[in-house]
Amino acid sequence: MKEKWIKKWQNLSFLSKIAHLSVIMLALFAPFVSLVVEGLFNIYIVEPNHIFKFFYLTLVLCVIAREWKLLIGTFITFYVVFILLVWYGFVFG
Repeated sequence: MKEKWIKKWQNLSFLSKIAHLSVIMLALFAPFVSLVVEGLFNIYIVEPNHIFKFFYLTLVLCVIAREWKLLIGTFITFYVVFILLVWYGFVFG
């Protein structure tokens, strides 16, 4: 199974690899910054506007790399995470 993923990763183009890494960074970075850093420690490193700019940059990278499944997955995942963060802010903020 692991070899299958490694082979798929090696067969991707450079832009596809960048798009995948950008999606991973977005999925890990946005909740961490919003919940942990800003919520617990009141340290504002990144404004929400910058997270949206990074989201749009990720979408553009997915379009340029022609990764349509990744584009749709990114769009859905980001907005689900964003809705959960907004709900968390209303309930616990």
